[in-house]
Parts: sequence; C-alpha cells; structure tokens
Amino acid sequence: MLPFGAQGANQAIEDAGALGALFGNGEWAADVPSRLVTYEKVRRLRASRVQSLSRVRLGKEKEVEDRVRLYADPPGSDVPTSFAERLKHDYTVDVFEVCKEALAKEDAAVKG
Repeated sequence: MLPFGAQGANQAIEDAGALGALFGNGEWAADVPSRLVTYEKVRRLRASRVQSLSRVRLGKEKEVEDRVRLYADPPGSDVPTSFAERLKHDYTVDVFEVCKEALAKEDAAVKG
C-alpha cells in the first residue's frame, strides 16, 4: 500500500479487529472455513478501495475513480471522489459492527 492515504497501519488494525470479531467466541474448528469466507466478504472490497485510493495523493481521488469503482460495495454504489469523501470512507467504518452484521446474515442463512 502506498503512503499517500496513510492507511497501511489502519488497514492492519481493521484486519486484526475483523479477525478478533469473527473468531473471538471460541469457535469450533469446523467453523473456520465459513468464518474465513465471511472475513473475505467483510474486508476484501474495502481494503481494495483503500489500496486503490492510496495510489494518489489526497485531493486527487478522481484520478483513480474507475479503479476504485471496481470495488464498490454494493456494486454500482458511490465511491470516494474527493478529499472529504475519502476522509469519511477511511475513518468512519466500524469494523466490529460490519462483522456483527455479517455474522447475523450468516446465521440467518443457516437457519433460513
């Protein structure tokens, strides 16, 4: 990850938080594959957006808009195209809440 967004360490912390939230309840070994799938769902698109945005200096987000749009979540949704939008994107995500919602969806699908 390039340093232009100062997000490398932040993404590592979010990764650790997500892993802790998804595996912090003494899951069974049989749960590991499905939890890793959930982890990828929770982290891949966001981390890819942040990494793509890190290619440009703050205020130059429009230069990578097409690349960032590849990782929109949900597909077709808005992506950061300005400094203000990038700040909101980078600093307002609650990874624990995102994981909680993902686990609730997973549980509902199993019970469904």
